[in-house]
Amino acid sequence: MYRIERDDFAIPHVTANSLEDMFFGQGFATAQDRPWHLEYDRRRALGTLAAVTGSPAHAIADAFARRARIADSARHGYQRLDAASQAMCDAHAAGVSAALADGPLSSAFATFDAPRPEPFEGWHVLATFIIRHLNFATWQKKLWNARVVAALGPAGLHAFHLGRQAVPLIVPSGVVEMVGAIAPSQLPDGWLDALKPLGLSLSGSNCWAVAGSHTASGHPLIAGDPHRALESPNVYYQVGLSCPSAGIEAGGIAFPGIPGIPHFGQNADVAWGVTNAMADYQDLFIERLTDVGTVLDRRVEIVEVRGGESLTVECLVTSHGPVVVGSSETGVGLALAAAELTRAGGSLAAVLPQLQATSVAELDAALATWVEPVNNFVLADRESIAYRTAGKVPVRTSINAWLPVPGWVADHDWQATIA
Repeated sequence: MYRIERDDFAIPHVTANSLEDMFFGQGFATAQDRPWHLEYDRRRALGTLAAVTGSPAHAIADAFARRARIADSARHGYQRLDAASQAMCDAHAAGVSAALADGPLSSAFATFDAPRPEPFEGWHVLATFIIRHLNFATWQKKLWNARVVAALGPAGLHAFHLGRQAVPLIVPSGVVEMVGAIAPSQLPDGWLDALKPLGLSLSGSNCWAVAGSHTASGHPLIAGDPHRALESPNVYYQVGLSCPSAGIEAGGIAFPGIPGIPHFGQNADVAWGVTNAMADYQDLFIERLTDVGTVLDRRVEIVEVRGGESLTVECLVTSHGPVVVGSSETGVGLALAAAELTRAGGSLAAVLPQLQATSVAELDAALATWVEPVNNFVLADRESIAYRTAGKVPVRTSINAWLPVPGWVADHDWQATIA
């Protein structure tokens, strides 16, 4: 059993006798308030948004989602989750589905004449999490750098960074030629703009923690300012969660479609805030697609575009990741290496332990599984504060930080993860 009560600001507070009912209730309340948001993110993740909107920009983004194999990563990540985290995702998805089955839908559905959503599944939670963060990192900047180097050489890239830091750039053999071969034919007009994550250009993020010895109350204070751009639909969703039998009395900011309170929140004993760590944890590998053994998997998918011509999308995978730029026809591709695609679910495995933590030490331990996005977490309980950079940052050569690197040279492969 669960109960949803709304305060004077219409913020839902979900009270339940079991974890399953609590996460079901959270999903139900979210779908009451954000039905189009949930469908919008799921369709973006699965590459089916243009099928209802007809937008050319959405078609480009859908093609990227298919190429990046987001659905595959979400399914695999769900299978790797522990039983409790799987049950959490299943219950949340069931709550969303129950509310969307016959409840009122927002005006956006009428605007696009979109059909009533199909039932949500547990792995859709992971797909939603991935699409909200995969383009919220560094791979697009490396692609842009590559185009600058191909056109202007290393000195040209250096010119863009004057006054910030030197770029002692020694371009690996074959990079300029290979990137030059990709750029004209594989980057249609508006491609980068369509994929650019909202707010990525607003480089900034800050958080702080103050020990109780410096506050009037004698207790710690924490704060986080994520510098998120205004979005429609808004990326965050405020909620309260209560399950006394599981020791949970929490409130804070969630992502619609994601159970728990992963980013900003508190329970009866601890509080947490988060900002983006601005870390470099994604790479692009140039692949010679005609080399024997380079392409590990290939399939062709069709992106439907309402009222327009559908797109035929070649989806390739190499040992470094899915090919997000390039094709078999040109023989050259860029593979995206992102831990979120190979270790999807790790961040969500932290959600339940986070809600149940009773001390900074327990909360810090819960973040050990966090993968992407790499974040700064500030933590506090009644007695102490802590800071943790949580996420998986690979160890590799310095050139990986600037440009796509040759996939046929093992020197640039990921060696380990920074502890």
